[in-house]
Amino acid sequence: MNTYIHILEGRIRVKVPEVKGDPVNSALVVRIMHQLQGVTQVHANPMTGNVLVLFDATRIRPEHLIQALQAHGYLTRPEVTSLQSAASPSAGRPLVEALVNMAFEKAVWRLIVALM
Repeated sequence: MNTYIHILEGRIRVKVPEVKGDPVNSALVVRIMHQLQGVTQVHANPMTGNVLVLFDATRIRPEHLIQALQAHGYLTRPEVTSLQSAASPSAGRPLVEALVNMAFEKAVWRLIVALM
């Protein structure tokens, strides 16, 4: 299962391999995410492995959500690394790409709002 991260303002969807096919891990991830300040809703689907987190972007950043999952033993496969490792040019590509996409989407959204 490939790791997938999609981030929009106040919303992140992450494919968590450890959740797929495991209702217990699914429930644990929901509990972990709900403990974070700024998280408003969490849904983890054990059929697909998708975890959807809605959050207040003024209170928590998407990378903190990823780090919380990693701190609890999720997203531990080599291609998903912490932000500290992502500083290396070859490490953490999926996370770096997701963060770049998030910044781009946010900039486009602000441009659209400004033009209204």
